Amino acid sequence: MRGHKLIVLLLLILEGQGSPENRQSSLADFDASQKNLPCPNDYDIFPCTCKNYKNVMDLNCSLAESEDQLDQIFGSIFPFKVFRSFIMNSNGNIKILKSGLFRELSFTEFMITHSALETVEEDALSGSYDTAVHIHMNANNLTQFPFEKLPLFGSLVHLNLGHNKLLEFPVLSSASLRYLSLGGNLITAVLPDAFTNLVEIEKIEMNGNQMVSVDKGTYAGHHNLYFVNLESNQLTTLPAGAIQLTNSRSGVVMLSYNKIANLSANAITDVGNGIVHLENNTLSELKENVFRPLLQDEAHVSVAGNPFICGCEIAWLYEDLGYLDLLDGNAACYNGELLTELDPGMFSGC
Repeated sequence: MRGHKLIVLLLLILEGQGSPENRQSSLADFDASQKNLPCPNDYDIFPCTCKNYKNVMDLNCSLAESEDQLDQIFGSIFPFKVFRSFIMNSNGNIKILKSGLFRELSFTEFMITHSALETVEEDALSGSYDTAVHIHMNANNLTQFPFEKLPLFGSLVHLNLGHNKLLEFPVLSSASLRYLSLGGNLITAVLPDAFTNLVEIEKIEMNGNQMVSVDKGTYAGHHNLYFVNLESNQLTTLPAGAIQLTNSRSGVVMLSYNKIANLSANAITDVGNGIVHLENNTLSELKENVFRPLLQDEAHVSVAGNPFICGCEIAWLYEDLGYLDLLDGNAACYNGELLTELDPGMFSGC
């Protein structure tokens, strides 16, 4: 069918020319338009486009009109099979990436964003098990992704499935993954061992979900973990051993905009001289057994927007005024009075 269309197109071009000289010029132009190597012919993959940057190819299918059209495109002749990027941005037509869609093509990164994509079938990305480094499928309508295939992605470093409609995910396993983003989904619970087999994980983003609790050890036991984001969930408490950062670099723990009223001792450990965000929760106490270890390690702790009761319970803060320097300047008592403006002498009788 495609060969027939090419012949018809060529005849139309020739019929539209007058002199043999014009016809020869048109033939030259037509031939030039087909010389896209290493990219495939433009006509074969339309409305997708292939860009070649010094023999590094990116394939953009943002304008694809249907799954059938996309399947037909990948059934075309691709002289070279190795691509850098597959891109599909702001596409409202493609809802499923079917198993085997990409045939023998491989990609280093998948960039599918702000689109209607709902399902990635089990073997849709199988041709890129050895090559994919980045998978960005954020801000779509994803409800299904082949998490069970993660161990087969031998080079995968970054998996971003944020701002979709995922309800849950299984225990994850990967020998290479370092950055995981599942923020902005509809996840209500995370299994205690969900991340245990992500042996190289450094950064986990679970912000903007609907989680109400965190189990002991869920974000612990990883030798590279330095960043955990649990902002904007429905958390009310944090048990001992919930978050343990064991990387040598400064840690970041983000727990703002939850409903946390209670932190257990050692709920957050090994942040080093990093930062812990606890703004806009419902904490009424700055418990010494919770916060002193963090401040002794010179971690910065941001607790603005919590209704603290400022009695003898916080006297320990004023034993070493360096502790106050590590609290954000907007930390305040329930009546709005800033901790930094309290007279340390008022605690002398405590």
